[in-house]
Amino acid sequence: MRQKTPYFLYDMETKKLKEFDKQKGFDWLVWPQAYFDAAIIGCDWLIETSRHEIHGRPKNSEIYQSIQPSQYLVLPIIYNFKHGIEIYLKGLLAVFQGEYDNNNHDLISLLNLLISRIREKGKSSAEKTKILQALDGDVRKIIKRYYFGLYLGGNRYQDCPDIKNQAERYPETKSGDSYDIPDSFSCWVQTSVGKEKPLNEIDIESIKDDISKIKSILRNTVGKQISFKKI
Repeated sequence: MRQKTPYFLYDMETKKLKEFDKQKGFDWLVWPQAYFDAAIIGCDWLIETSRHEIHGRPKNSEIYQSIQPSQYLVLPIIYNFKHGIEIYLKGLLAVFQGEYDNNNHDLISLLNLLISRIREKGKSSAEKTKILQALDGDVRKIIKRYYFGLYLGGNRYQDCPDIKNQAERYPETKSGDSYDIPDSFSCWVQTSVGKEKPLNEIDIESIKDDISKIKSILRNTVGKQISFKKI
């Protein structure tokens, strides 16, 4: 029978500590990478589709053809990307401190909490400074782009945060009872990915770069240090 180690997760619904299986730590750091990879595969498909739409699809092309406008794939790409970030941040918190808030889906809140916990832990070091700079620099910059819908070209303001991390999940995102938040997707609808938003106006290459960059930082700069208790 599998033995469990005394790590705990905090369950906001029951207000009790919930046992955390340390053997799941590997999954917590690998699953989000799979979400990132799925998003990258989607980006590659969109990039290839865009080339065919511009230059003409060659005969006998084996590239999958969607029945809906191809730009709609941006939605599951971003959803997978943001969900991967959420799982990774929660996984790092669980491995680092032994608990995480299962009801918190706010990417900025989770990032701030991870930064705070790392700052509180142990003495300062060059490695610790490097990790904090990466999280508070490139990682925060990338997260904000998708947390506020700035990846959609016409959005320039940070007035519609996706606090529940589900703006791409439904055609409408209603505010819940516990959070007084705007309907994020309605805030973004003026620059949404409908028929009026051609694929060549959405910077898929930039989205792919963001996914690859944040995956690399969370895996190599942060994840390895936390996993092996080096900070």
